[in-house]
Amino acid sequence: MTELSGAPSRMEILIDDPDLKIMFEPGSSDAAVISFTGIGHNLGAIQLPEFGETLRSAAPDCHVYYVIDKNRAWYNGIELRIASILGSHLRNSGARAVYTVGNSMGGFGAILFAGLLPNVRSAIAFSPQSSVHPIYVPSEVRWQHYVQRISSWTVPDVLPLMSRDVRYLVFFGAEHAMDARHAERFTRLGPPSATLWKIEGDSHGVAAKLKRRGLIVDVLRAAMSPSDHALDAVDTVLSRGICFRRNSCGGEPADVHRAAGADGAGLRAGTRPGRPDALGASDAASTLDRIARALSAALGLGRGATSRAVEAPAPASRAAQGTEADDWALLSRDERRARRRSRLAALPEHERAEAEDQIAQREQSRRAARKADRVAARRQ
Repeated sequence: MTELSGAPSRMEILIDDPDLKIMFEPGSSDAAVISFTGIGHNLGAIQLPEFGETLRSAAPDCHVYYVIDKNRAWYNGIELRIASILGSHLRNSGARAVYTVGNSMGGFGAILFAGLLPNVRSAIAFSPQSSVHPIYVPSEVRWQHYVQRISSWTVPDVLPLMSRDVRYLVFFGAEHAMDARHAERFTRLGPPSATLWKIEGDSHGVAAKLKRRGLIVDVLRAAMSPSDHALDAVDTVLSRGICFRRNSCGGEPADVHRAAGADGAGLRAGTRPGRPDALGASDAASTLDRIARALSAALGLGRGATSRAVEAPAPASRAAQGTEADDWALLSRDERRARRRSRLAALPEHERAEAEDQIAQREQSRRAARKADRVAARRQ
């Protein structure tokens, strides 16, 4: 494995078990950024910390946390543990301003935990799902290999768990039919504190496109700027060669911005389907109550095994963990293919065959998803 160039000398593992891994890079300020990892498309579907190099450029003095849901279950069943561990550690680290960030499933996590953790100012999500539950978003047919394994839907829908006290900055590609459904749900059902950008000419890989354009670091910096200026700061960055449309959420009128010659209107709200759009109020309250109790315990009202699990691990070097030199979510398609080929060549024969099978299965799922996209687009 390649060592991260310019990586910090310390990386603490807060927890690492079959379901969850949380790592921590200490900083020197009273701000913290929490990066939530997505599904993971690398060789053997290995999930790696995402946005590492980018965050060290965008927020070099911040504490940084990396959260990996190893089951790819959209945090169902482990949200209490994550909230407890992070809540306790954020308190101990003295973080007074917290930001969350994630891509795809990680974007779902960034939005989810922004409303649950203390002192969160902004959540930054690229191509997030609002839900993958078949009742709430029946058109979502991607990642079924993982979705079908979710046995307990403790957080089936992120929308009712969003907070009006947090600024949500959500980015979607304008050309992806399934992502458009999630964008429409955020626009119609999200809180007024949420803002959505649709990037013209792009699909699910918004973060990768922004990196290729040299904009991802500045977008994150702008998104983490003081609340009164964050939206305009993001617009200014995107205007450097990106066509986009910006919308307020929560049923407010569209706030349309033109950049690089873009024109047109805001997101078109779809019709309400004959199925639930969002988690019921009683279910949402129950979820929030469970998490609040867990956080209360973690923050000093009953510190037990969770707190000890946070405090016990010794620091480990980044190199020893075998992490990668670049953020996988931000690599181009050709770069990802080259990375896979080099890893395959280094594997023993029996492991190589198993990895090739996994890659073939994922490619088959992607082809099915693309076909479903085309069918959905024709029906619109």
